[in-house]
Amino acid sequence: MPPALIQASRDRPSIRTRPASWCVGTVRPRAGDSRARLLLTPGGRLDTNEELPPANGANTPSSRSNREGEGVPALLRPFVEFVARIQARLETKLLVGFLGISVLMLALGIVSLVVVNRMGTQVDHLSALEDQQQRAEEMLYNVTAQSHFRTMALLTGEPVWNDKIVTAKDAFTALCGRDRGERHRGPR
Repeated sequence: MPPALIQASRDRPSIRTRPASWCVGTVRPRAGDSRARLLLTPGGRLDTNEELPPANGANTPSSRSNREGEGVPALLRPFVEFVARIQARLETKLLVGFLGISVLMLALGIVSLVVVNRMGTQVDHLSALEDQQQRAEEMLYNVTAQSHFRTMALLTGEPVWNDKIVTAKDAFTALCGRDRGERHRGPR
């Protein structure tokens, strides 16, 4: 008789298999109990603290979890069966699994560092492009201001507008020189 968990009722006994560490014998319920749930522990003593599934095999969560293969997703079941067939100690299998997961975590960390580095490079490039756009807008403003100052100088004839035209030209030339210098150096 294989190692078993004995679950008995007065009407009919039922047997559920357990790991070899659980020793069993023939146990009958007491005469006055309508249903007795008994478990023999490795030492041969009775343990009634464990919650057992009903004798009629009802589909309760505890009876479903005791079925073989339950709890393992179908996608992982071939891998689990492959590992179970390997002739090695459990400690060795656990150690190999732990080391495998550690290597995967290390690889994930390295990949994330590479991705973060690339993102930093792209942010620097975008910052350079944003600065270049801002300078282009300032240059456009200076050209528009020169046109406005020239129009005011022609309409009013005051020399102050000619001085403002010179200032706007100098600002435009400085922005052009800064833009050309950054193009030769490339993005930051």
